[in-house]
Amino acid sequence: MPEYSPAPESPFIPASDFWEGSDEVEWLVDGLLPAASVSMIVGRPKAGKTILSLNLALSVACGTRFLGRRCQPGRVGLIQLEDPDVLILKRLKTMIKLPPAGLFVSTGKPWDAGLRALLPAFIIEHGLTLVVIDPLVLWQPGTKENSAEAMAALLYGLRNSVQDTGCAILIVHHARKAGGDHGEGIRGSTAILGAVDVAIILHKREEGKAHLETKSRFGEVEDKAIELDAESLTWEYRGSVQDARRSEQTSQILDLLEVENGLPATEIQERLGIPPRTLYRVLAYLEEGGVLTCTEGAASEKGGRPPKIYFLGSCQDDSSEAANGGPHGT
Repeated sequence: MPEYSPAPESPFIPASDFWEGSDEVEWLVDGLLPAASVSMIVGRPKAGKTILSLNLALSVACGTRFLGRRCQPGRVGLIQLEDPDVLILKRLKTMIKLPPAGLFVSTGKPWDAGLRALLPAFIIEHGLTLVVIDPLVLWQPGTKENSAEAMAALLYGLRNSVQDTGCAILIVHHARKAGGDHGEGIRGSTAILGAVDVAIILHKREEGKAHLETKSRFGEVEDKAIELDAESLTWEYRGSVQDARRSEQTSQILDLLEVENGLPATEIQERLGIPPRTLYRVLAYLEEGGVLTCTEGAASEKGGRPPKIYFLGSCQDDSSEAANGGPHGT
């Protein structure tokens, strides 16, 4: 009689059993980073993505907030494949005085195929709930970033570790030099974005200021404005990007009127380069709040609507010239 191997256990389960499972997302970082996920922080060189990943790792290890969001306390493994030990240690000591009991660090040692295969065992041994790999390009050197097949295989290998252990894996990766929105700025194949659950993209705007664009399978996440506290090496939440931009534009307008009080909106727009629709929205907001006062200047000889003149606070007596066709009323 021929011998038959037993059939493998079926990967299918009845829908009735599936219905009994939870449909609530378990968050490691509320509304941002799910537990048991493969996620990514992306940014240009020197943009601050490694600091951001260390901030997140310490927030989870200490059970503190990350960019204003509550973190589920857990054990964290840092796999630093690029920066030297002395730099990582200096950064960590700047961020926190004493080493958290739940933080484990691997630096200065490449993870060859043998070590990579043992990642699930190490996760279970140390009871990790989050592993940070920085950077992706050095996790499996030689993998072609532009190859959809190669990157999908690498990332789904990490997903197998997540499924085997329930630990979240966060990868730090580079952005394209040319940048891009809507996830298009991630360097390499588009398969990278498709293979991760969450991509947190760091857009540096100016020194110490940036905004985060988040692409998530679990719903929309509002873009956030963040600012780096240089003393503590901590990225801090500064509100929505829209609020931050309005705050900057407000400061620009007020600074200009501090120097030259009583300017028409057209001149404010020319001086600051703020788009007209945005400018009038900000001016109306400041006027409603009593920060600015608006009067009408004299109509030009060519006709048309009289220009709107804006003043800090209430109109001053010496501003009547402008309101009646003076230097800024014509």
